[in-house]
Formats: sequence, C-alpha cells, structure tokens
Amino acid sequence: MLKLQRTLSSLGLTRLSGSVVPIIACLCYAITSMMMTLVNKTLVSRTFYGFPSSELLILYQNSFAILLVLSSAVLGQVEIKWKWSLAKRWIPINIIFLLMLITGQVSLAYLSVAMVTIFKNFSTIGTTIGDWLIQGNPLTPLIFSSLIVMFSGSVAAGIFDLEFSKDGYLWMGANCVLTAAYVLSSKIVLGSVSSTDAALYNNTFSIPILILWLLYQNRFPEILSAEALNYTGFWVLLFISGVTGTAISLSTFWALKATSPTTYAVVGSLNKIPLTIIGTFLFGSKINLSGWVSIVIGLGGGVLYSIAKIQQQTKQREEEARKEDQV
Repeated sequence: MLKLQRTLSSLGLTRLSGSVVPIIACLCYAITSMMMTLVNKTLVSRTFYGFPSSELLILYQNSFAILLVLSSAVLGQVEIKWKWSLAKRWIPINIIFLLMLITGQVSLAYLSVAMVTIFKNFSTIGTTIGDWLIQGNPLTPLIFSSLIVMFSGSVAAGIFDLEFSKDGYLWMGANCVLTAAYVLSSKIVLGSVSSTDAALYNNTFSIPILILWLLYQNRFPEILSAEALNYTGFWVLLFISGVTGTAISLSTFWALKATSPTTYAVVGSLNKIPLTIIGTFLFGSKINLSGWVSIVIGLGGGVLYSIAKIQQQTKQREEEARKEDQV
C-alpha cells in the first residue's frame, strides 16, 4: 500500500491520492471478490469439478496467501510487523472470518451464483444497521427505503428459486450474519494494524483450526479419491484460487481501512450486478421470469442504496467544509 502511495506521488498525484486510493482499493476488492466467487463455484459445483471438501480448499488458499505475503516481505515488497498483543485481539475476528469462508463455500455447492449473490444483500443490510448502532452513521429515509427494496427482492428471489435448497439457504443465512459481523469487527481493530498484517493474522490463525477440523472429520480418504484431482483444469483453477484468495484478503482490509464499513457494503452491492449476470450464464442456472424480476428488484435496491450512501457522504463533506469555513 505504501508502494502505491509512492507511485501516485511520483506521478504527480499526491494531492489526489487521498481520493484516488480508496477508489483503487474498492475496485481491487470488487474484482477479486467476483473472481473468487466464480472460481470457488467452479471448484465445488457438482456441474463442474465437485471437489468434496470446502475446508481443504480454504486451508490451501490461506496457506498460499501466507507464503505469498512472506515471500513479498523477504523481497522487500511489503513490511510485516507481527505483534502478539494485536494477534491475540485478532483471534475472535479470525474465528468469524473462518466460519464466514466455510459457510460461503458450502452455500456455493448448493445454490446458484445468482442466488448466493442476491442473498448477500442481507449482509449489506446487517452491516448498515450495525454501522448505525455501533458507529452512529445515520439511516436516511432513502437508505432505509433501499434496505426494504433489497430485503423484498431477496426474499422473493428465494421464493421463486427453481433450484431451491433448504440446506443451501441455511448455510447462506449463516454466511450473511457472519459477513456483517466480520466487516464491523474488522473495522474496529483495523485502526491499529496494516492491511498486510491483518491478512497474515487471519490466514495464520486459520491454519491449525482447519487442520484439526479436517482430522476430526476424517475425510482424507474421500478427498484423495476425488475425481477432480485427475483433471489439469482443476489444478490450474486451484492455483488461481490461491492467488485470488491472497488478493481478496489484502484488498478487503485495504478497502475497509481506506473507507468505511458502509462504503465497503456499497461496493459489494454494485458488484452483484455483473457477478449475477456472468454466474447465471456461465453455470447455466435455471431462473424463471418471476425469479429474474425478483433478482432485478434486489439488485435495484443495491443500486438505490449506493446512490443514497453517495448522497449522504456528499452532504457530510459539505457540512464539514462549512464548519471549517466558519472556523
């Protein structure tokens, strides 16, 4: 992140860096999160490779992220400041992070990308309400209206889902709660830790927990005999998922540090539109007219939410500028 700021400075963009960096951070988060969803869906979907263990995929992706971050540190590309006092504070967040990853991975095995994407609206709703309760960020009438539209569209999409899966929706519901909790709790602790260190804490603490869980399940015979291991395409996607997993860890913390939990949620809302379209056609999901109408309503609520947040932030900046002028 420091390298990016130095680059901006060398290009004569020092004065703009305050506004440019959050935009770049949010774009990185949007692109990597979209890639991660599509790659993971391909790996676990029964239509494609149907890999039987989401936990092992997460273990691999997190291990890959640690190696990549440490390699970058050795090469002098990033700086790591490991502090046990901060690391201990990070453990509860890491548990939420791990459960969020697992529930998200498992839900992708049961639900279409469109349904997973539209139901993430509930994460946005939870994050916004939590941001209001914890940080005191106001809920304007337009924001409240957009949350109602998102809620209505998401519920309707579930009702008209032709590939309805009770297990899938239970996993997705848990994922939405955990995602909102993770975003809000991360923002509270992030003030005292860099994005790189946060990613390292998250991935490092997850490794022993995942190993113990896999040993407890004793699913290694099933995993080692998985048909997916015989395909070159699977290994290529596995490598891509490792790189993408690292990128999303860094970009998530970067976006949270550079913006607010609500702005992070706005990016997630807008990101749903291309992800829904690409995922539906790529995986051949069955969606009827009622389902599409519900999805459009849900996505429309996300767009309305984004407009409301932009208006709110613009108004806040104007008020701050007015106060400075008065001083």
